[in-house]
Amino acid sequence: MRVERGTLFLIGIISVGWALSGCAAPSKLSAAELASADVRVGAIYWHAEQGLDQRGYSCYVSGANRESFDCTRSVGFWQSCIQRITFVVDENNLVASLVVHDPACLGTP
Repeated sequence: MRVERGTLFLIGIISVGWALSGCAAPSKLSAAELASADVRVGAIYWHAEQGLDQRGYSCYVSGANRESFDCTRSVGFWQSCIQRITFVVDENNLVASLVVHDPACLGTP
């Protein structure tokens, strides 16, 4: 079975494009994306945690009163980037502060 040169060239271009698309750093979640997942200051913490879980984040809880949440997820081609969101919960179980960190990727300064 003979495959034409043009078809092989097209497959090669698509493969290179697909591989290079993983080299771009993913963007941070926007305020609208966070709000749609109920991740915002003043939200009940378990709603925020569930919203992040649905987006693929895993949360680690620390602090004397289990008030500090550090949520991360791996993204990109070959899972080369980490996206991180941290928040602190007040005594009423509401998100008191929220920080969306820049993505950290292998091979970037």
